Amino acid sequence: MANGEAKDIEGYQVEILKIGARILIPHIQKLLNQVVKQGFHKPWTQCLIIPNFKNRDTNNPSNYRTIMISPLLAKLYAIILERNLSI
Repeated sequence: MANGEAKDIEGYQVEILKIGARILIPHIQKLLNQVVKQGFHKPWTQCLIIPNFKNRDTNNPSNYRTIMISPLLAKLYAIILERNLSI
């Protein structure tokens, strides 16, 4: 995940994970292992959808693209899962 991206729904940024990695990794690992056993926490299944205008007529829905902002730890879990599945 890249630095300087927007905050997630809960107000966290990637830099928090990178700066506190040494302390946070064992706790995040326990949390993600719990997700594997019990499923996603309800807040992790919700995203904020923001329409972003591209160009031309603002009344035409096809002139917008969407940005989905999801919880940071859910995104981290998805990245780890994708990497493990593509090995």
